Amino acid sequence: MAETALNFLDVLIWPVIVLTGLFLFRQPLLERLSHANKLKYKDLEIEFSEDIQTVQQVAQQAFPIQQQDIKAQLLARAVHFPSTTIRDAWREVDQAALALLQLHDADDDISDDTRFKDIADALMDENLLSTKQIKLFHELRRLRNKAAHAEDFTVSTADAIQYVELCFRVIDSLITAAGSSTVKMAP
Repeated sequence: MAETALNFLDVLIWPVIVLTGLFLFRQPLLERLSHANKLKYKDLEIEFSEDIQTVQQVAQQAFPIQQQDIKAQLLARAVHFPSTTIRDAWREVDQAALALLQLHDADDDISDDTRFKDIADALMDENLLSTKQIKLFHELRRLRNKAAHAEDFTVSTADAIQYVELCFRVIDSLITAAGSSTVKMAP
């Protein structure tokens, strides 16, 4: 009986250890895999390249994503990942604002250190957004920073959905300011 139990443990112990190790180190492993350029397992070899970003840019130009599709994706994601949804919605606002400024050749004075203030100032200086819209722009940025960086700040699904809606109001204003139905988003 004891020998059977030892044989049983001998067979089960290595898979349990491997699965426990994978579970414990899943985050570092996922981070490493996201930066991997090549994956090889026995005869199967998959290569990833930085060229994929170039292909993605070409695809975005050839097949532009409609704003409503992006909004729908963000709203669906808000249920499970409200904080991430807020960061992604802000990224859409940032890209739309920058695209509009580039369209008006007003993006020269934007520095990395004060990027969002510079974008808001340029939008105001070029009369592309009203004072109220600029205030909303600043408030959305402040909330995004709070959601991304404050440790004690939790975001509900309802808050994330409302944030997405407000972001797309700003994006709609930016699109209107561009004078066309679509603004090409920066990659």
